[in-house]
Amino acid sequence: MIALFQGDIDHVYLPYEFAKLWLPLKEDSKEGIKIANDLAKESNLYVLLNRQPSLHRHSISSARPIFWENKTIGLPIMLCDGFGADFDGDSMAVYLPVDQDEDLKRELKSMLPSNNPFRIGTGELTFSVTQDLVYGLYRKRGLNSKKAKEELTKIIENSNDISKDLLKWQNESLAAAKESELSLDLCDIALMSEATKSVRDSGSRGKPEHFVQMAEGIDLDGRRAEAFARGVSKEDYLGRRDGLEVNIASRSRTGLIDKKLHVAEAGYFTRKLVEFLYPVYVTEEDCGTDDGIELNQSFIQHLALRKYSLERLILGRYVKRPMDKEWMLVTRSNLNNFRNCDLLLRSPVKCASSGENGICSKCAGLELSSMKPFRIGSFLGVLSGHTIGERGTQLSMKTFQTGSSGFSMQRVSSEFFKAEEEFSSYLKRLADRSIEGIMRGFSKSEAGCVEEGSPVLGTIDVASIYLEVLFRHLKDTRMHTEGELKKRLSDPREVGIFSALSFEKSGSSEKIGIGEEIEEKSPKANYALRPGEVDKWVGKE
Repeated sequence: MIALFQGDIDHVYLPYEFAKLWLPLKEDSKEGIKIANDLAKESNLYVLLNRQPSLHRHSISSARPIFWENKTIGLPIMLCDGFGADFDGDSMAVYLPVDQDEDLKRELKSMLPSNNPFRIGTGELTFSVTQDLVYGLYRKRGLNSKKAKEELTKIIENSNDISKDLLKWQNESLAAAKESELSLDLCDIALMSEATKSVRDSGSRGKPEHFVQMAEGIDLDGRRAEAFARGVSKEDYLGRRDGLEVNIASRSRTGLIDKKLHVAEAGYFTRKLVEFLYPVYVTEEDCGTDDGIELNQSFIQHLALRKYSLERLILGRYVKRPMDKEWMLVTRSNLNNFRNCDLLLRSPVKCASSGENGICSKCAGLELSSMKPFRIGSFLGVLSGHTIGERGTQLSMKTFQTGSSGFSMQRVSSEFFKAEEEFSSYLKRLADRSIEGIMRGFSKSEAGCVEEGSPVLGTIDVASIYLEVLFRHLKDTRMHTEGELKKRLSDPREVGIFSALSFEKSGSSEKIGIGEEIEEKSPKANYALRPGEVDKWVGKE
């Protein structure tokens, strides 16, 4: 896979060998490539791109193929961030959906990057705005990374052709970057040349602390070591023989090992979330409720101090201010109108939809990746599980100063399954608890205190809607602890035989009597065992 500096975000360049497998071709030359591209364009062909691990929706996307003579996949550079891709040997899977009828093409079109410009978990840009793109704008117009993202967001919101407008923006940025000093050598960094300062100040590459480590010095738990560009001593890099001081090599190895171990725990966290939330889906457009979650200013400000913004609470949601008679939709353009006032938030927690596991589209708000309403039949529970779990995986790969106890994703994940009477109390507890405090095992938040360190809520950093879905289902199923949740997911009478056995080995299955009826409640069971009834089950018939 290589970075593609030309081409819009909805097209991917694929080896011609793929076309020979997929299309009725005889030519094996440049003429054959032209014929293949003509056939793909005439038939409005789509492919699916997937980069593992598939942590969330952005890990798989549709694209329109362009075939070329190279043996690699040409991925538009602005898609790297969404896929979590770089170019140190990354590979991607490409799938060709067969029998692309009009219904399937409509679904594939909705999966194009131009139709999903924002992150499903937070509503922030999913496109890569970094390195060459940022540096070019910084040298041409003085825009740093933050300003460049704001400009791109405005272009997307006002565009009638996102793919075309983003390509124009990209080409302008790259053209400016080509005329500037973007490559740095060791002397540039050691002396902090003007070119190095431009890269640092633009935010196009690295974090401020990286430049400090390269040019000024390295902090080793309070002890100052020489900077990388000036040469690191053997003792600072490998450590003293007595092993009493922290050194660079051991700290790096510890970080790498911890990541490998903790990612497995985060994967199990995602699995529990998805298995538990599978049944929750959108059943109607509007339940008609006038109820909602009360968000007073003191509560909102407290969350902000714990690094959880107002955007995470209300972007894409329906709210009421004290003076409003009707529900108001919050968008990026009117978000500031809802600051500094008390709010009532339409929420799955207060949704009045009839039927088990049902939530209405209006209580769910807009789907943050596209800023469009959730469709009836959307599996909001699965989306919530994937989104919270993906952020848990990212959290597990960070390094925290937790002392001798070390980091445990299992301890963090258990906090999300603890029940509270009210959602505001649930959210406040997650805000007040810190990663470091959880590792120490003592909860100051239970005594009404805020723990020092990295706030759980601000570090996980997902939109409130997904936590509301989890909280609602915990209440509906009367779950109070993670242990109770795991027991439920392993009980065939609660979730069905297929679902229980696919989660973990279940001892309850031996007690099921002959002729006893067990209902399969999970959508995955319906997809696997009754594919002909899926449309009826999700309300499309």
